[in-house]
Amino acid sequence: MSMFSRFNEAYYRFKLNQKFKGHAATAAIGELICQQMAHHQAPNYVEMTFSSSDGEDFIVTTRRHTGKTPHQLRQEAEDKLLIACRSLVAAGFTYTEGAQSWRPPLGPSASPLLNKIDKLEAQVTVLKNFAESLKFVRPSLEQERLEALKLCDEIEVNGNMS
Repeated sequence: MSMFSRFNEAYYRFKLNQKFKGHAATAAIGELICQQMAHHQAPNYVEMTFSSSDGEDFIVTTRRHTGKTPHQLRQEAEDKLLIACRSLVAAGFTYTEGAQSWRPPLGPSASPLLNKIDKLEAQVTVLKNFAESLKFVRPSLEQERLEALKLCDEIEVNGNMS
């Protein structure tokens, strides 16, 4: 190795040492990782897989200081997907698990109907609770209480009131 090459290597180590405050090995690894970011033209992060001497694989993820972690990016994407799915359902679209696409509504939006169903279910719960309380308040109304509970069960099973 020429004297000039040794000087360049020593100077490079000195600069890395200065940059990373005395941790030359860490500095060298850090510099190599930064070069990988530049080489892959990664806008945010790069992942590299390494195998240890015992054969176990590790993934090293490096991101820009101002960038988001892969987990943060995934969470944002999942939140947007949830909002989109809710919007489609509110507009009347349907999706069957495993299907390739959403089905457009066959008629008007189902959202108002779903809201009514939610309100009716809440009312049925109130009626059931009221009917149960009659057992303790007025035992003489046992027949009416049982009929009210039967009606609530029919509404839950058949979805109609008669």
